[in-house]
Amino acid sequence: MIQCNLKGLHELTPGSYDIPIQILELFLQDTPRSIENANSSLEKNEIDNVYKAIHKIKPSLILIGIPEKTLQNVLLINSNCKDKVNLDQLKPILKKLSDDLDEIYVYLRIELEKMKN
Repeated sequence: MIQCNLKGLHELTPGSYDIPIQILELFLQDTPRSIENANSSLEKNEIDNVYKAIHKIKPSLILIGIPEKTLQNVLLINSNCKDKVNLDQLKPILKKLSDDLDEIYVYLRIELEKMKN
């Protein structure tokens, strides 16, 4: 399971348990949809929409402290889409990102339950 460094999230909201919980719940609700949109857009060769979907989730991914390797895939997708280069590499990179996020969702659900209790 891929873990995140939630330190930044807690530093942003010192002394509050409700706000980090709300942020994680929103992340778990919205991010899978954005990844679905990116995959769907890639299948239709709508590169600008892939860019928008990934760019939209980038700040949240940074906030929850995703591992550097996963962040590098996000940045690579973002820059390749923006610059319209290496588009043939997008599918495997997006697949890897999606797989990593599936593991991160599991980790975050566990952490979320700990925060709620």
